[in-house]
Amino acid sequence: MNYAAEVKDLPNCTVYYKQGKIRSFEEIPDFILRSAEECREKNPDLRCNEYCYTAYLEPCDVLPEKEIMIEYGQVVEAAGKETETIRFRELEAVPAVCVLHKGDYAKLGDAYAFAFAWVEEHGYELAAPPREQYIHGVWDRENPDEWETEVQIPVKKL
Repeated sequence: MNYAAEVKDLPNCTVYYKQGKIRSFEEIPDFILRSAEECREKNPDLRCNEYCYTAYLEPCDVLPEKEIMIEYGQVVEAAGKETETIRFRELEAVPAVCVLHKGDYAKLGDAYAFAFAWVEEHGYELAAPPREQYIHGVWDRENPDEWETEVQIPVKKL
């Protein structure tokens, strides 16, 4: 796939989020669904925005030998009631190198590799954990070829 990188300003926003460990990337959809259910149970009237993400809180390999520490979050209009694992906070505005990936999640590693190479080549460094924003996916497109995920690498200039 041909990728292109673009530096965008990600705005500040209020999010609910949940952090946890998964054993494989295939567990991410289940982690997301459980997070949303837990938040909705405690906050049935919470109004969510379409922007949701998964952030990788520790470096991970394509085929990790240990558990992967992730954070799932979704933008909300206002903070709600927290649980033991659901929290609310403000994400600060940050510039990010963004790469659009079209297709199955199994190939997201290619987009990350391109993005990190671009970051290094253009004199940036990581400013916060990398994350992926889900634009279209299993919830609204049957064909994996139509799924769209934006890889977002928060950066600062060296």
